[in-house]
Amino acid sequence: MKNPMELTIVAVYTICEVLLISRGHHTDPQAKMSDAEVRHAAIIAAGYFGDNHR
Repeated sequence: MKNPMELTIVAVYTICEVLLISRGHHTDPQAKMSDAEVRHAAIIAAGYFGDNHR
C-alpha cells in the first residue's frame, strides 16, 4: 500500500494533466518534461518542501 504522500503526488499530477487537456493545451514536442509535470513539481514543492524548488 502506498503512503499518503505518494497518493497525493499521483493525484496532483493527474489533476494537472486533466486540467491542461480539458483546456486544449499542448506541450511543445521539443520539451523534455510535459507542462503538467512542471506544474506538478511546483505544487508539490510548495506543499511539502516549504517552497524549495531545487
